[in-house]
Amino acid sequence: MKEIARYLKDCGLIKNNKELSKKLGVSEKTMSDWTTGKYFPTLDKVLALSKIYEIEITVKNGKLICSEINSTGQTENSMYRIVDKVTDTNSVLANSNHTLANSTNTLASSTKTLAEANKSLSGSTENLTSANRENQSAYIKLTEKMESILTSKKAKC
Repeated sequence: MKEIARYLKDCGLIKNNKELSKKLGVSEKTMSDWTTGKYFPTLDKVLALSKIYEIEITVKNGKLICSEINSTGQTENSMYRIVDKVTDTNSVLANSNHTLANSTNTLASSTKTLAEANKSLSGSTENLTSANRENQSAYIKLTEKMESILTSKKAKC
């Protein structure tokens, strides 16, 4: 990314300038980021810069050609290999997308596993509730039986 910024600076397209940032509708911070190579201007901004500085930009055989129009109306060419840097960036993005896709698949699998565990837990909860009702019923019967036995013992005394 810094290489691209350097090439644009060498072509005379990037200058830290308050007036220029206003013309382009960007902040001075954005201009600074372009200058340092932290970020790269969008194509519309590159074209706007080329118009401001009267520099023709073309791409030929994978090379960025900055043609400065001199006082006689002729162009003076400077060639730079930009496409390789863009290709490298695209490769990094493709790898990031692949990693993101793998993470998404892992997340989907984990979500499915959690849903299955939740369903199993729900079934276990129903079983425990049913067992609890049976225990409660047995307790009531046992309590009634004990009261019956105690009542009959009292009657005998």
